[in-house]
Amino acid sequence: MGGAEPDSPGGSAGGNAAASQGPFGIVDVDSLVVTKKILPDYPLISRKRKDQGTVALLIEIEDGRVSSARVERSSGHAPLDEAALRAVRGWQFDTSKYAGKITARVPITFSLTK
Repeated sequence: MGGAEPDSPGGSAGGNAAASQGPFGIVDVDSLVVTKKILPDYPLISRKRKDQGTVALLIEIEDGRVSSARVERSSGHAPLDEAALRAVRGWQFDTSKYAGKITARVPITFSLTK
């Protein structure tokens, strides 16, 4: 059975014009310590349609929590994009090595072959 997985170990809905970047620029999520990760649900409608793809999200992290999230690059399927956003908004991070806001890129792949 397939599933949705972040592509690395490692708010607001998509459509915002641009996310402001933290003082570190945009970092890859795998360079951060994730202390709580929620895997996205694979929407039933997407399973029935056999939709697959990778969505790239930009998230802003403040005090270890996701303060906003938006779609940087769509999977091409709105239900998959929304499922990824819902999951990532619940993630938490160890930000003790950082001061201020962190902007991170999070790729999440939905595949029915896993």
